[in-house]
Amino acid sequence: MNAETFNKKFDALIDKERSIRDAKRNDYTGSHSPFFAFERAGDSMNVSAGLAMLGRMIEKATRLQVLLQGTKSQVKDETIIDTAVDISIISKLIAIWWEDQTTLDHVTPKQHNADS
Repeated sequence: MNAETFNKKFDALIDKERSIRDAKRNDYTGSHSPFFAFERAGDSMNVSAGLAMLGRMIEKATRLQVLLQGTKSQVKDETIIDTAVDISIISKLIAIWWEDQTTLDHVTPKQHNADS
């Protein structure tokens, strides 16, 4: 694959991420914080939203590993590419969440949660 083709494919995936992000944000958070669903999940497990996101990413990565090893997917509406894109989106959510948390009073998320 040449660089031009690679760049087009890369840019197309970023566009796909934007579309999926917007749709899932609507479905999972409505008008709440972009982290709302993960905050609720974290609260229910007594962990941070960041760890809840990491758990979801690990679940997706495990699915990706199994499929890449040759297991035939039984979920027909989620391709390997869809799973890889989901992992990419979740990693961006974690990065944005972490940046936001560490700027709150210059404390780590664990310290911030303990002070709440």
